[in-house]
Amino acid sequence: MPEPTAEQLEHLLDLAATDSAIRRLRTRLANLPEQEELVSLGERRRAVDDQHADVRLERDRVTTVARTHDREVGLLRERLAAEQQRLYGGDITNARELGKMEAEIGAVTSRIDDHELAELDALEQLEELEASLDDLEQELARLDQQTSEVQARLDTSAAGLLAEIAEHEVVRDRQRDDLPDDLRARYDQSAATTTGDAVGRLDGEQCTACGIGLSYADVNELLDGPPLGNCPNCRRLLVVG
Repeated sequence: MPEPTAEQLEHLLDLAATDSAIRRLRTRLANLPEQEELVSLGERRRAVDDQHADVRLERDRVTTVARTHDREVGLLRERLAAEQQRLYGGDITNARELGKMEAEIGAVTSRIDDHELAELDALEQLEELEASLDDLEQELARLDQQTSEVQARLDTSAAGLLAEIAEHEVVRDRQRDDLPDDLRARYDQSAATTTGDAVGRLDGEQCTACGIGLSYADVNELLDGPPLGNCPNCRRLLVVG
């Protein structure tokens, strides 16, 4: 297998630089601030939506309570009217029976008052709950509007980065075509074993791919070897010449 030429080694380094640029762009794409903002807005919306559901359930419960008291007041008023008709209709003349009837009317009247007060309290609660629902619905609408605006910004930012990535990928494909098959295979093998640069350059006593300084003996061995070796530390391809 012939050793790569100086020109091919430069192509190899250019390819590594292009792949590095693509990785950085993809990292930016995955960590756009708008994405984090969308996550935060989504969490806030779910919390408000849960609160809205709880208040709605409480409103329905209090509505049922108010209707129950209203129904009881209606029934008791019918009973009161019937008792009063008996009392004042002249059918009952016995003093004991009259006293008993008056006591019953008093008890019914008291129960009506209790139910009316309870109904009034429920209606006041309903008013507060309806106001809370209105506030929560306005908050949900505001969050939806914010989400739409942030999503639009995210789409714009992502589109710009995707366009840059596409441009770099075209360059990368061309750079790969400039390499002979065996050198391209060595590059791919190195790239498959690391998340960073697949190729570094020997810069003095340091590998530019991992940034670790090499020993004097390692540097001499690399300099005495082929123009393309492997870093003793990170095992990435290392351009020596």
